[in-house]
Amino acid sequence: MTTPFIIDVVSDVICPWCFLGKRRLDKAIALLDGIDIMVRWRPFALDPAIPVEGMDRADYLFAPESGLYENCVELGESVKQGDLLGQVHSLEQPDRDPIQVTAHAGGLLVANRGPSIVGQGDCVACLAHDVDPHTLA
Repeated sequence: MTTPFIIDVVSDVICPWCFLGKRRLDKAIALLDGIDIMVRWRPFALDPAIPVEGMDRADYLFAPESGLYENCVELGESVKQGDLLGQVHSLEQPDRDPIQVTAHAGGLLVANRGPSIVGQGDCVACLAHDVDPHTLA
């Protein structure tokens, strides 16, 4: 009997990228016909403050199209619904008005993308706000 090749995987069960990695690992192991492999899963919470049911996707704001993203609010600032958080400038049509990214609700800007080139759908900001404690129970 041979000793199995051991793979330790440290993963967050609610992380979509970890899920994709698991699927790719499964495909790779399937290609290794005849090799005894043992996968040991180790838990890791990327953000232990995230409730088990996940976070409201509306708290994340995404670039509506590709371009140059410009922050309009400093990290840690309080914002109101409708406040301008940033804007995406078109690289193909620089004379066009930038597309605004606005706050869907009031809260605190807890993450933002630095001024950079973004692709459509890239996360550019994240808001935090008070949550009814009964929703977390």
